[in-house]
Parts: sequence; structure tokens; C-alpha cells
Amino acid sequence: MELLLQSGNLDENQYKAVVDAYEASNRISRLNSTLILLAKIENRQFPESQNVNIKSIITNQIDQLEDIIESKKISVRNNVKSEFTVKMNPYLAEILFVNLIKNAIRHNVSKGEIIIEQGNNMIEISNSGPKKEMNSEDLFKRFHKSSKSSESLGLGLAIVKKICEVYNFNISYVYKDMHVFRIEFFR
Repeated sequence: MELLLQSGNLDENQYKAVVDAYEASNRISRLNSTLILLAKIENRQFPESQNVNIKSIITNQIDQLEDIIESKKISVRNNVKSEFTVKMNPYLAEILFVNLIKNAIRHNVSKGEIIIEQGNNMIEISNSGPKKEMNSEDLFKRFHKSSKSSESLGLGLAIVKKICEVYNFNISYVYKDMHVFRIEFFR
């Protein structure tokens, strides 16, 4: 499809049809990969656990998403202490936090704010998205989307919930002037 798009031999309608097919193909590929990941998590195929530095993971994810954060003019405060570690699979720890941080960016407002706080065995990721509470029961369901975003597959928070279940962590959502996602780590 890429070669067809680059050939320049398409009229406007043909070009649009090829672009639509290409985007649909990419979306199906992402969906397939994400569902395979979810199945592997459910089947506990990530057994290796080690002490994972949560601040390091969060900082790395924020750095990787910096362009998107800057394009929306979002300010980020990462108040996690450097010595905060959790025993879990490092790959799943990255997935856990990248999904929560991407969610906080995607559902935030322009010139919004993301605050990442550490408490006693807990991390909260808050964002200043639209000023309305979401249904916490639906948020963590597969294919749930709080907006019509074509980018979202509606699986990110379902993956977060499944990772938390595997490690007996508690994930919750509450709205108190900001959308707050809290993970309680029972180490």
C-alpha cells in the first residue's frame, strides 16, 4: 500500500481509499498485538519479577512522550522519590505506566496539567481533563472509550487493570477537581 501511495498514479478518490485501507490495516495490527499482550498477561506469561525503580520508569516514559506533551502544552510534575521500587516484571511495569501516562495526556486539555504523586505504597497520576467524572466501573472494561478518539483502541486501562490484578495491586479512579488514577502496591 505504501508503494501505491508513493507512486503518484492515483486520483483523489483512489488515494483516499488506499489511505483508509492502510490506516485500517495498521489499526487491526495494533489491535491484534494488544489483544495478544492482554492474553499473555492473563495467562501469567511474564513470570520474572525484580525490584523495579518506579521513578525511573515514569521519568523515561515522560521523556519518550515529551513531543506530545509539549504539543498540548501540558505541564508535568513528577513527585515520585527515586528510591520507590516495586517487585514486578520490568516490561509490565513499563506497560502499566506508559498506558496511564498516555491516558493522562490523551484525555487532558490543552495547557493542562499532569501530577504524579507518591504516597505510602501508592502512586497517583492525575490529569486536568474535562471537568466531569467518568463512570469508574466502565473505565477499566475492554474496548471502553471515554471519547471518540480514533487513535484509542479502548484497551489501555483494561491492560492496566489486568497487570494490577496479576500482582495484587489495587487500581482505582476518582474525580476530585482532576481525574485521579491510583495504584496501591501491596508488596
